[in-house]
Amino acid sequence: MGLARIDFGSGGKYDVPVGKTDLVELANRIRRGELAKAAPNFTLAMRMKLVDSDRAELTSLSPEAMADRPGFLCVFADPAASGFEALAAALAPLRDRHGVMTILFPQSAQKDARVLARLRALGWHAHFVYDFLSEAYTGTLLAPGTAIPAIVLQTNEGRVVFEGAASPEIVPALAASIDRAFGGAPASASASSPLTESTP
Repeated sequence: MGLARIDFGSGGKYDVPVGKTDLVELANRIRRGELAKAAPNFTLAMRMKLVDSDRAELTSLSPEAMADRPGFLCVFADPAASGFEALAAALAPLRDRHGVMTILFPQSAQKDARVLARLRALGWHAHFVYDFLSEAYTGTLLAPGTAIPAIVLQTNEGRVVFEGAASPEIVPALAASIDRAFGGAPASASASSPLTESTP
């Protein structure tokens, strides 16, 4: 039945045979209405792990801010790298498009305060993952060998809708994908793109 990546907290993340877990039974109980979920999978995994970029001081983003989000635009990039300013400017207009939240996974050793200052100086209010968590979650969400910078657009349950290399040039195709997946735009709105896209 395959492997599941399971987070054991301070014990680390491990690939465990699904047959050795109760994951399938829990999923079936949720599907039958016998068990309520606390939140969608990705929302539950990431809440309390983000810095609120709307605040001038380091503050955790409240769980309520993620509660009703239908999807998340995950950006894996180094805030200190050349080209980051152009990428931030290109992605900024997508903030909250159809309720989709942008999350930055910083790919550098910069401390949270420096990342926050960098984002605010650029005017890009993308909430971001705490520095001590970003590397681990990057390894969980991106396939091994994925080139950075990268983008993954996914539903609040964690189903990937759109993924690929991050650059200002892909923003029109990315916006069209957000519209289709979360805003009901017709498929003809899509532009050709070098990114991999899947149907939600």
